[in-house]
Amino acid sequence: MDCWASIEHELKYKHDIANPELMQQELKHCSDQIASTDLSLSTLKELILTPNADPDANFNTSAGAEKPVASDCRGIPLG
Repeated sequence: MDCWASIEHELKYKHDIANPELMQQELKHCSDQIASTDLSLSTLKELILTPNADPDANFNTSAGAEKPVASDCRGIPLG
């Protein structure tokens, strides 16, 4: 996370950075990958704690949503 903080600091406070938009996109991409990994690890944890659990049980449908909304191990929606 120190690397992440350093990059964000450079983006916010250094004005001579080439392609700051590209860097923002890459940080967003990294964030999405981390969220996906967190969801996978949460699912694994749930499967370990409840061996007979449905692997899709970590998905819940929010009010009015047509497709499942991923949530973390505390039930908080991701994304």
